[in-house]
Amino acid sequence: MNCEPQHCFNRTLEDINELIRERTPIYRDQLAYRDLSHTRLTERCFVLQDWYPDKFILKKGQFRHVFRMPDPSGNTVVSCDCPDFRKTNLCFHVELVQRFGLEMMPEPLHEGEDPDSSLISFQNRQLFFSVSTKSASSTRHNHKRTIVRYFLETRRWKCNSCPKQT
Repeated sequence: MNCEPQHCFNRTLEDINELIRERTPIYRDQLAYRDLSHTRLTERCFVLQDWYPDKFILKKGQFRHVFRMPDPSGNTVVSCDCPDFRKTNLCFHVELVQRFGLEMMPEPLHEGEDPDSSLISFQNRQLFFSVSTKSASSTRHNHKRTIVRYFLETRRWKCNSCPKQT
């Protein structure tokens, strides 16, 4: 199988899940090899550099947040902010945290609640921050959305998740 989960239109969910299980150890090794490619913000929040599973390389400047939280029954639920997880509830990031998260991740950077902002990486002369934001709809429901913003060497902020400014 040579596809990213969101592009596997002719694959069953079982096939996609098998692809994820097979390639997650390779992803783990890529993260372990690259300094500042993964961190643990809090007990429940992990930040991982994204990757190209068909090329077996990390994506420059792209990070994903993975959250481990109890559901109403007390069972641990893992979720991710990537498009694959939103579409299918299957992704490499969740699989990696479930299988290897506690053994490969450093101690949390922060105690308690997720911070409003935290430096997560420095790569290619850019600083990457995890930033919590509230949109109009999330304010009503008291939910935060976590995004990655970065500061360029040209002294400008950039955010791939934010609306384009004119």
